[in-house]
Amino acid sequence: FGVPDLALKRGLGRELVVAPYASILAAMVDPRAALDNLQALEHLGALGPYGFRDALDYTRPPPDQPFALVHAYMAHHLGMGLVALTNVLRSHIWQRRFHADPMVRSAELLLHERIPRRLVLHEAQDDRPEPALPEAAEDQSSVRRLDTPDTTHPHVALLGHLPYTIMVTHCGAGYSRYEALAVTRWRSDGCRDSTGQFCYLKDLGTGRAWSAGHQPVCAPADWQHAYLATDQVTLHRADGDIETRTEIVALPEDAAEVRRVTVTNNASETREVELTSYGELVLAPPEADRAHPAFGNLFVETEWHAWCGAITATRRPRSARESPLWCVHVAATGRERVGEVTCETDRARFVGRGRSTRDPVALERDGPLSMTTGAVLDPIFALRVRVVLPPGQSASVAFTTLIATSRARAFELADRYRDPHAAQRALDLASTSSQAELRELGISPALAGVFQELAG
Repeated sequence: FGVPDLALKRGLGRELVVAPYASILAAMVDPRAALDNLQALEHLGALGPYGFRDALDYTRPPPDQPFALVHAYMAHHLGMGLVALTNVLRSHIWQRRFHADPMVRSAELLLHERIPRRLVLHEAQDDRPEPALPEAAEDQSSVRRLDTPDTTHPHVALLGHLPYTIMVTHCGAGYSRYEALAVTRWRSDGCRDSTGQFCYLKDLGTGRAWSAGHQPVCAPADWQHAYLATDQVTLHRADGDIETRTEIVALPEDAAEVRRVTVTNNASETREVELTSYGELVLAPPEADRAHPAFGNLFVETEWHAWCGAITATRRPRSARESPLWCVHVAATGRERVGEVTCETDRARFVGRGRSTRDPVALERDGPLSMTTGAVLDPIFALRVRVVLPPGQSASVAFTTLIATSRARAFELADRYRDPHAAQRALDLASTSSQAELRELGISPALAGVFQELAG
């Protein structure tokens, strides 16, 4: 492992990461000890099908294990190892080959370090005391758990930081903001709590429909739990033999939010489930939307891009001072998907006449959505995905909403988040970012949970 005192970064003495390729390089100095160490590393599982894996991390081990095995193969580390072993077996042949090159020989003088003529002595630096690791209880995220949607007031979680922030209630409603602009429509109503971005689910075999959270369908679940943390919100429920788990995080670095819905089939027969996302587009200040939503809707135009399975929406600027923004809504699916992803951007077609988001007409119609786009009167974004679940299997669909300042950036992010692995990266990044932000502010996770409870 490395020598922490030689590093520019302080505090590395607290970390212990063993790199097998360092032992291979040490074979040029002490072959017997290096080979013995490599044999010990092989017994620990460090040797893989392509050579030695990159590292054994003793600083961040999984629960009940002494270390974490980093399953990666660095091409330059493997190359360095091959060169080192060749030097051991052939008496440093690579050094001789290197210095046999005429171009290297012409510059050999530059490779020798000059002996300094004048020595300047410096006082030896004292060892710095190692900073204490934070207490495990203080470093853990504070999670509030709610097992019923029927509470006296909404319990909320505020995620992200500028420029992109979201608020999610324990029932699944809430808002999304980009700087001072509302991305989706939200009304502050503690009684109904029925506006925000949602995901509908429908079991095509039984015809039963529900939502990933309690809102907006309000269908009674067999059991349901809402976990509100400082880095993410998790909504978990069971409806018959179908179990639904929704994870919601914000990524201000990409001005995005990811909602990954994992559906599990606990029945003994195969099930087909349709997942349909829904959100009402605003892209304007919340005050302007509350004053005249119908007028603001006239300036939003939507497009469908089949190559990345995404809806893009932009607001036509009303003055030269307004800078255009692009909103993207994209779905990432796995192998369980059946058919193509379809879209809807007209609220009248999705909700229907005389209906609401609690019982939209789109849930009664199986199959693809209408693919209506353009300058619709009441813009929304909705994507529909159908998955097939064998008995005991799960499928995940990640719906990502993001804001970009240019069309090229919008397509770049859409291409990134249509990959199903991007959702897991987003969940990991949100946890790390939240811990760093709380440490910078000097706020413990438990105290941050109290602040979020006050926000409700």
